[in-house]
Amino acid sequence: MSQYYPIFIDIRNKLVIIIGNEKPKPLKTLALLDYGAKIVLISTSISSKVKEAVDKGQIQWLKRDYTKGDLKKAFLVIMADTSDEPRNQSVFAEAEANNIPINTIDYTDLCSWISPAVATKGDVTIAISTNGKSPALARRFREELDKTSTIKTNFDLMDLADIVPLASDARTELKNKGLRVSNEHWQASLKDELIELVKNKEYTKAKKILMSDLLLGTSCECPPQTCKLFPVDTNS
Repeated sequence: MSQYYPIFIDIRNKLVIIIGNEKPKPLKTLALLDYGAKIVLISTSISSKVKEAVDKGQIQWLKRDYTKGDLKKAFLVIMADTSDEPRNQSVFAEAEANNIPINTIDYTDLCSWISPAVATKGDVTIAISTNGKSPALARRFREELDKTSTIKTNFDLMDLADIVPLASDARTELKNKGLRVSNEHWQASLKDELIELVKNKEYTKAKKILMSDLLLGTSCECPPQTCKLFPVDTNS
């Protein structure tokens, strides 16, 4: 896997082309508005939140699928819908041929750049990356930094880095099985126990526990944005 060079870049008035409707939430699409990008979305459908931005003239929507040549003049490209493998390859090939940086959600082998988790306060921005190996852990780092995490931990923040390979292996296994787990279940499954086991070189045991917890999330009935595995703070 590539070792990504960290960089902050000015995208004001730069053309960012997004291919496909980002699901389940258009987080990257809408976040670009905060940085002044000129956004063109190429998709046969869009979410209600993106439709609001389109109606306000903040995003240009081309209601169709991608065709070769669409990336002309793009400064950055984001492949938001990766359900069509031939299209994924075509978009990536065009971007690569024209030296246009591309991010393909959930497919690091089709990325020349990755989007970090970001914690911001005033003019201070901290970007967190796990080198594309575990978006869930990147989010956990961010939430620990901005004090929004609901997960209790007895470890220092950087101790989480010890379980990046573990989380990466579990993510790959789920992907190979065609299974998806909500972000909330991922967060709830990243327990202190895993850090302790990895530090004690009990990787196999840690992997078994993590996969067992994650698989619970493939058939749960938790309400959106919540997880029954989250510890409850009775003092709050």
